Amino acid sequence: MPIVKMKYGIDLGTTNSSLCKFENGELKIVKSDTLKDTMPSCVSFVKKNNIRVGDAAYNDLRAERARATKKWSKSNENVFLEFKRTMGLDTEYTPSNIKKSYTSEDLSAEVLKNLLRFVSDDVISACVITVPAKFKTDQIAATKRAADLAGITHCELLQEPIAAAIAYGLKAENKQGKWLVFDFGGGTFDVALLHVQDGILQVKDTEGDNYLGALVRELIINESIIGIS
Repeated sequence: MPIVKMKYGIDLGTTNSSLCKFENGELKIVKSDTLKDTMPSCVSFVKKNNIRVGDAAYNDLRAERARATKKWSKSNENVFLEFKRTMGLDTEYTPSNIKKSYTSEDLSAEVLKNLLRFVSDDVISACVITVPAKFKTDQIAATKRAADLAGITHCELLQEPIAAAIAYGLKAENKQGKWLVFDFGGGTFDVALLHVQDGILQVKDTEGDNYLGALVRELIINESIIGIS
């Protein structure tokens, strides 16, 4: 069986996502189409069946909320984010502009495909994707389905606390020890206890608040829309 080289890694986040490349012994962030390190995990369905992802979709979200009135309802939604929370569930998202239902995997696949477009000189079919430490079997399977829908035929999943620990300097030379990793994301707040033994990292326990990060993000969005000071 041929060896598949994993040159790319993706943080498929609840609020923001990013893509990096392992090149010349170093990890380099691949800039988005707006020259940022991260891209909003946001998908917008505009008229004429066009789909926008990332910053363009996030701008649509802000505009949609700014236009919202007392008569606005879920049935009028055309912009979606935080669908990572419903990975592995039967939740469906139906934009009013298209009248077609999308699953969390479908929307996540759009985010992944848009990230891959930032690399113009390579065809990415193999990639490492990070997942929360507390993701269950059905959520892990849903993430793999999203990767497959995005054209990533070889997908390896890595728990986010382990990825963070490696990125911030936890080396295999640290043969023994316990590490506490905080992940204050735009969607969630997580704490993980890592145990290192003989250079092997294991997540021993996790805890967190699935909505703390989301509450902070909502405050920021509302402030930018209605001008709270």
